[in-house]
Amino acid sequence: MRRQQSETSSDFINAKIRGMRSRLFEAERLSALTESRTLPELFRRLYPTETFEGHMQFESHVVRDSIRQLDRVLGCLSGPTFSLFEWLMVGFEVENIKVAMRCYVARENRTEAQALMIPLPRWMTLPADAMFDAQDLAHFVRGIPEPHLQLGMSSFVRRAAKPDPFSLDMALDQTYLRRLKYLAAQADEWPRKLAGFDMGRRDLLLLLRARFNFHRNYADVLPYLTHAVSFLGPHTAQQIFDAADLQEATRRIPDTVIPADQREGTVSLTRLEDLLLLQQYRLAVRCFTESVLDHAAAVAYFYMKQIETINLIRLTESIRHSLPREEVESMLLKRTR
Repeated sequence: MRRQQSETSSDFINAKIRGMRSRLFEAERLSALTESRTLPELFRRLYPTETFEGHMQFESHVVRDSIRQLDRVLGCLSGPTFSLFEWLMVGFEVENIKVAMRCYVARENRTEAQALMIPLPRWMTLPADAMFDAQDLAHFVRGIPEPHLQLGMSSFVRRAAKPDPFSLDMALDQTYLRRLKYLAAQADEWPRKLAGFDMGRRDLLLLLRARFNFHRNYADVLPYLTHAVSFLGPHTAQQIFDAADLQEATRRIPDTVIPADQREGTVSLTRLEDLLLLQQYRLAVRCFTESVLDHAAAVAYFYMKQIETINLIRLTESIRHSLPREEVESMLLKRTR
């Protein structure tokens, strides 16, 4: 069952979201956490009344708590903002489908796969056992509860002879992003900008992974791109794809996506993904600041909360491996301007 829209007043929604934003771990509050020297110390700083058996239980709790707070925001929304925010939440369901689908195709242990899946509210929970027990891939995707995702993946599986895991991931992302593009077009200016950057960011990373990690042809990837042309420019997507190496591809990224001075020294896809996430974060902060009495602040909060979750997981792993504080700080996604 999907979530129901709310009749909550705009004043209440804005007050609630701004109160939740004040409790985010960013800027000085995030830096203060890097003073933690041990995991138990970090656990106490973040959840004083909770106990955790280890870093995996803690990280799972961080993700679950983040999604629970976003679900609370969704419960206050209505109209186009509700529909867009709800679909952004479905993105977590998409990641679980990917984990389950890879496990199913590779015939791996379902218990291990389920341990990697994100704990979600009931309205986004997959019927995992039934999907794993499906007689073939066509029946597996029919088990996807979200109708748009199920329809898109069923159509893809009917057309594809023996799709590999990367192609399945591309098809699922394309199905998700097409719906995101449709819902964003109905929203106000700022939510459209945030969703547009999100779609473009994903398309750019798909281009680079397909080229340098999976060695695909551009013609194979082009049908799966949702927003690359409007995000990068009419010819830039292929120019980036045709680059001889990642450094050259990075130099061809427009300054409107990542300013040139911030791309200097980029040597990996991981670093490039971080730069794109930082740009998304900066855009979200700007949206939040300018959306004084506007539901767009809720969409901005979604992206800001995502960055907080990434940072808390990275911080946990850094402390677990006893990294120096300076190195820990350098790994966090922090807005410097």
